[in-house]
Amino acid sequence: MQTLFGSIVLKRRYLYHPNSHNGRAPLDLSLDLVERHTPAVAKLICLASANSASYHEAGETLNAFTGLHLDERSHHRLVNRLAPDLREALGTLQPPASFKPIPILYVETDGTGVPSRAKELAGRPGKQADGTAKTREAKLGCIQRDSPFAFRRS
Repeated sequence: MQTLFGSIVLKRRYLYHPNSHNGRAPLDLSLDLVERHTPAVAKLICLASANSASYHEAGETLNAFTGLHLDERSHHRLVNRLAPDLREALGTLQPPASFKPIPILYVETDGTGVPSRAKELAGRPGKQADGTAKTREAKLGCIQRDSPFAFRRS
């Protein structure tokens, strides 16, 4: 079994049904193991896989943060096992009744140099030939819903 602290050997009963050719380990269900991984490790594998370009990269990320060495197949198997359940759970989520989608959302940003006093510029790198600054940058952001003055495509 794979835990956050490394691999451990877990001895448990395995129940097999010969007519259906299926089996299960009741302790795995009690511990909520997924493909022989604890829930914490399974969550980290899914996070690393979701934020990586490949399962190989996800394994390197997981190794860097936890020291666990898992092969690409472990990541692939676990994600394929959990993805349908996650898709089903996410499908049942509904937005609140008060939720109204915004048809168009405008996000704007800008910055400009603002002349400043010498004492406010002390030690700041700048674009002057000697590397000093004459201004400090002021940044502005604006988020706006649909505007009657906005350009619309028809």
